[in-house]
Amino acid sequence: MKFLKYLLYLIGLLIVIAVILGLVGPKTFDVSRTAVVPGTPAQVWPYISSLQKSQLWSPWAEKDTNMVVEYTGTEGTVGSKSNWSGNKSVGKGSQTISVLEPNAFAESKLEFLEPWTSEATAYMRLRDTTGGTHVTWGLKGENGFVSRIFASLMSMDKMMAPDFERGLSKLTSLMASVTSGDMTALEVIPGDYPGGTYLGVRGSMAVTELEDFYARNLPAVFEALGKAGGTPAGMPCGLYYTWDEEKGTTDLAAAVAFTGNIKAPAGMEVITLPAAKSLTVNYYGPYDGLGKAHEVMDVYIQEKQLEPLSPAVEEYVTDPGAEPDPSKWLTKIVYFVK
Repeated sequence: MKFLKYLLYLIGLLIVIAVILGLVGPKTFDVSRTAVVPGTPAQVWPYISSLQKSQLWSPWAEKDTNMVVEYTGTEGTVGSKSNWSGNKSVGKGSQTISVLEPNAFAESKLEFLEPWTSEATAYMRLRDTTGGTHVTWGLKGENGFVSRIFASLMSMDKMMAPDFERGLSKLTSLMASVTSGDMTALEVIPGDYPGGTYLGVRGSMAVTELEDFYARNLPAVFEALGKAGGTPAGMPCGLYYTWDEEKGTTDLAAAVAFTGNIKAPAGMEVITLPAAKSLTVNYYGPYDGLGKAHEVMDVYIQEKQLEPLSPAVEEYVTDPGAEPDPSKWLTKIVYFVK
């Protein structure tokens, strides 16, 4: 009975503490981060005033690549709205643009439905400065009674800062590509992919391990095809199922398209890709610049409101051993869309 008595005392004490924290805890919050990004405010503006284009640098978009986002209203205008639904990292909710002051200020209302219900206001300020545009990205709102309890125990700034910093870093990289002119030189070519069959080795790894993964497995795939009686129908490929910028990891297959009917050797698999609508970018240059081509593809998909399908394909058309000039290396990048 004494144990029960002490337990009730403890519970009562915790309730009292919670009530006190709920009464005296911070009633509001305002978390923000800043960065100087390439380009003028006029160049940056389309990427922060459009809910569609903001997905290109959103830190949450990469946390759930299967997140469903639906848009209503006229893009880049007050009243335009997005509804999102994803995994536990991104939850479920909506964002509605409420204020737009061209090239200077954007504000939107956020309504979170999952994992808990709450509201907040997101804002972005642009200011011309030496070297580019000074961007302030923030989130502010009011804490209810329960929220004040948690705000007294946890730092909202520490919770939100990594995402804000990641998003501004991605916006900086995006604007560097946009303002360099490299992206506009790359054309997205719509088409129809008839389907294909690949022999490959699949693996999940850090991006830094890619070169070694390809070096070990692509020659082995070609050798296995020859032994099994298959005929290569293209150049070496990377089939990318996921690409996590934040973690620096990827899930892919080092593969070669082929014709014939073969059985996959141990450690390899036959991968069949169905017919689908496709988008192709022909990129000439060293492999460390491939990210620009993917950014062009992302912009195109967002602007056309298309839904990409997995995997994305990189076909390494030029053999670096036969062509020493990296500027002449052709990589064909293919995305499939619904």
